[in-house]
Amino acid sequence: MSRSDRSTDRPAGATAEFVVRPSESPSMLSVLAVATTKRCRHDQLRPLHEVVDPEAVDLLVRNTDGTCVEFEYEGYHVAIDSEQVRLNEPNSPG
Repeated sequence: MSRSDRSTDRPAGATAEFVVRPSESPSMLSVLAVATTKRCRHDQLRPLHEVVDPEAVDLLVRNTDGTCVEFEYEGYHVAIDSEQVRLNEPNSPG
């Protein structure tokens, strides 16, 4: 997993950004991003397929120019496009 410059001292409510590599699944990266942010293992989180269809998310962001898929997962607002996964932490505006 590749992360953009991300400080562990980030204030509550800040946005975390994770860069999607061409070989990575954007939907799987969203799970890993949440796990990293929550400081837990990814297998301790709710299965992503209970929230969204991971294959559909990957197809949309990989094959549709400018598409951003957004959803709530494990208390975070997740926004995925072909280049990055962004997490807005609880109580974060926008």
